[in-house]
Amino acid sequence: MQDPTSAAMDGWTIRLSSQPAQSPDFNVLDLEFFNAIQALQHHKVTRSIDDLIAAVHAAFQDLEWRVLDKTFMTLQKVMEESLKLNGDNVYKLPHLRKDNVLKLDGIPLCPQCDEDASRALEALHRRLEY
Repeated sequence: MQDPTSAAMDGWTIRLSSQPAQSPDFNVLDLEFFNAIQALQHHKVTRSIDDLIAAVHAAFQDLEWRVLDKTFMTLQKVMEESLKLNGDNVYKLPHLRKDNVLKLDGIPLCPQCDEDASRALEALHRRLEY
């Protein structure tokens, strides 16, 4: 930030924090969504860039909306596992059995946060307050 005093004007408290550069772990598109679209797109024969663009658009339209639900569930679990390790990315993602959950109950839009991840986040928040 070129002028740090501007971040505190008019009662605002703005802090900048670094984010991982294009981290595939926290990018919902990289987790599963692009792969799902690409799998559908590969079923189309394309001979030009325009054909490819049309195939990608068609794949996006044909993609079942539950795929995005499952992808966001994976994203939440990835974030939880990373929080448990203080932001590290050496976690082992537990098998989520998303298809079984979907068959039985449907995937909840707001699945519960893991208690260990919640405690890790609270501890991180306390450290940042000081």
